[in-house]
Amino acid sequence: MIDVVASAGGATTDAIITSNGGPWARFADVGLSAYYSDSRMLSGIAVDAISGPQVLHDSRELVGRAPSGYGAWIENYTELYDLRLRYSEEGIPSSPDLGFLMRVQRAGDVVLTRPVFVIEGWLDSPYDSIPRVEWNTF
Repeated sequence: MIDVVASAGGATTDAIITSNGGPWARFADVGLSAYYSDSRMLSGIAVDAISGPQVLHDSRELVGRAPSGYGAWIENYTELYDLRLRYSEEGIPSSPDLGFLMRVQRAGDVVLTRPVFVIEGWLDSPYDSIPRVEWNTF
């Protein structure tokens, strides 16, 4: 379904897709996926592990890293600053205080980190809030 024209840093897409579990748009040329609430408000951004831009948090690279190195960092960081840290049944770490969850994405024979930044309410029930297309990305 074509709904609106969306843009991200000069990249454009001609559709917000409402199939596959909720409204979303893919900006392949900049390696981003945008997720929208049912009211069409931007509510999340996923950064592609291979083609997306690097995102830093407190000088730590979040995109395209080995998940093992990220796990130790997020546990230490959230403990040091007394922030909430959660793990899903699948072992996906998230921090409502930091506003993101860390997924992984296959890159050949390895997996790399794929951060998904979302509004606060979406981290309370990410599987119900984030469109299914994100959960199908690997």
